[in-house]
Amino acid sequence: LSEVSLPNCREGFQGSHRLAWIQIPHRPKDWGTMLPTLLLLFSGPLALTQTWTGSHSLRFFYTAMSGPGLGEPHYIAVGYVDDTVFGRFDSNSSGQNVEPRAPWLEQVGQEDLDEETRNQRNSAQRFKALLKDLRGHYNQSEAGIPQGWWIHQASPPGRNLWGFPACPFITCLDLLRTGGQGSGGATPGLTVGRGSGSHTLQRMFGCKMGPFGNLLGGYDQFAYDGEDYMALSEDLRSWTPADSAAQITQRQWEASGRAERIRNCVQGRCFPWLRRFLQLGKEVLQRTDPPQTQVTLHPISEHEVTLRCWALGFYPADITLTWQRDGEDLTQETELVETRPGGDGTFQKWAAVVVPRGEEWRYTCHVQHEGLLEPQVLRWVPPPQSSIPTAGIIAGLVLLGAVLTGAVVAAAVMWRKKRSGGRGESYTLAAGQGWEGTDLQVN
Repeated sequence: LSEVSLPNCREGFQGSHRLAWIQIPHRPKDWGTMLPTLLLLFSGPLALTQTWTGSHSLRFFYTAMSGPGLGEPHYIAVGYVDDTVFGRFDSNSSGQNVEPRAPWLEQVGQEDLDEETRNQRNSAQRFKALLKDLRGHYNQSEAGIPQGWWIHQASPPGRNLWGFPACPFITCLDLLRTGGQGSGGATPGLTVGRGSGSHTLQRMFGCKMGPFGNLLGGYDQFAYDGEDYMALSEDLRSWTPADSAAQITQRQWEASGRAERIRNCVQGRCFPWLRRFLQLGKEVLQRTDPPQTQVTLHPISEHEVTLRCWALGFYPADITLTWQRDGEDLTQETELVETRPGGDGTFQKWAAVVVPRGEEWRYTCHVQHEGLLEPQVLRWVPPPQSSIPTAGIIAGLVLLGAVLTGAVVAAAVMWRKKRSGGRGESYTLAAGQGWEGTDLQVN
């Protein structure tokens, strides 16, 4: 990646976390390049507050994609405060403007939005140039690259993005491996197919604040074609390359003092803006919605059942679900899904264990969340059963049937006597008459 001078700290964040990059099969080396450019949205006066609930983070995700039929590389940048999307830029959008995704973001002013729009348009062009640099680092050409899977995202966001809004990591892998028809079906807004010359470069930049308003750290990490490429150290002072090609970029960045600029960016812009955003959107960002919890039972066979512990409608996304058997943790035996967005600003999660039928009472689910006053302990509760014995129900039905039969016979006898004048004469319908020839006919 060639170094580009980016004034006002519009570059990137540091890496203290191991990233789950989207792995693209067949490693086609031409999918797009992630520019060392940060979305760090907006400039202006920063309002400070003194106390906060829990820890908070400001994160930016960038993705540049190139592939068959895309023309210019597709560049996307998305900003998150905690688990809430607040802004987005898409080079394929009609206006190519920064789009506020949270009502409180509009309080920063249109001038700031316009400035960031210009920054992101410039970033998209720099990403295009960086694609060429990376192909050179990996000795790739624009033509004749081996076939591989390519993805094109065309719809607005979701949560686990890594450049592919609405596409969690596992879902993307599933889509890639099955040609767009994963176990859960195709993800809306994603086009998946085979092609040559496909590449992607992803970036995550952000900072984190502690519950006392202190800066906990920052991160700046890159991946190319689904594999780690470069990461900034936890102290924000050095770069760690993932392979020999990334060492070329490392030398360029060390010579230009990029790490120092990123460190200043984290401390001087990311952290203050995180505090500002938390103040602007405090009604949403600093709320806590406790989970709605329950345990459900799903039969497997005559001998086993699945107990599934659900947590729905909670915010923020951090939550812990664990199963225990007679008080002992069942970490290895538990099937645990990633936390998922509920579509209404809250989140969902479940954890399941397979247990012997009849021993459900020995298992407990433990739920911990910021919105709960204390951890919840749940068990499978069988649905209520009627207190009337089955034999009594059957006997009652038999008796009722006998009574109804007797009543019908008695009514028929009385009706025949009435029609025959009470002389015991038989009653016969006229020839050719059925129900349609009686007073019971329905027109």
